[in-house]
Amino acid sequence: MHGEVTDYFPGAAETYGIGYTFLGLFNTDENSVYRKTNLYYPFSCKEDWEIVLWLLRSGLSMGKIDTFLSLEMIKGLPLSFRSAKELRGRAEMLPSGPRWMSQIIHTSHPTKSPIILYWRDPLECISSILNHPFFHNQLDFTPRKVYSTAKKLCRVYTEWMTGDNAQHALENPFPAFIKDSPGSVTEALLAVLVQWDAAGKQFEPGKP
Repeated sequence: MHGEVTDYFPGAAETYGIGYTFLGLFNTDENSVYRKTNLYYPFSCKEDWEIVLWLLRSGLSMGKIDTFLSLEMIKGLPLSFRSAKELRGRAEMLPSGPRWMSQIIHTSHPTKSPIILYWRDPLECISSILNHPFFHNQLDFTPRKVYSTAKKLCRVYTEWMTGDNAQHALENPFPAFIKDSPGSVTEALLAVLVQWDAAGKQFEPGKP
């Protein structure tokens, strides 16, 4: 018998039905009806959107954007916005990814500036990754051992899932915060991936 042989880890890569993709959410939001006639809504056209995209990525403050929009040459363009505030309002009408949240950390000693913690919801981040079209058919949650022949004398390593670390994550005790989880092996593997360091070792509670 010739060709590669694969042994899959049992129970991995379970599915729980079909969820929403990014494009699915994009096409069902409250503004989708307007995009049937204008793909660039809430902006007027492709050229309008190109200026918006440049401004949003430019790093300019809202004051400097207002200055840019007040130039006579720019005022002559048929833009769908005339101020940074209006630009921001239209941009916020677009479907967004996980939103940033913030919290002021109160300290026992005074500081020159408030200490602010910024974070995103980890579950929203994972959901955003899983439903993004860039990752279609690119995510792999099935640990496996691949052999060059049926005799299984020579391992073949390609993706991380074909190595020993992925299977080790499911065969060995998890950190305390995952160990007693009622979730499936796929859910546990997601949690382990989030907690995996660059050296391929699991983080343990109470340790940096």
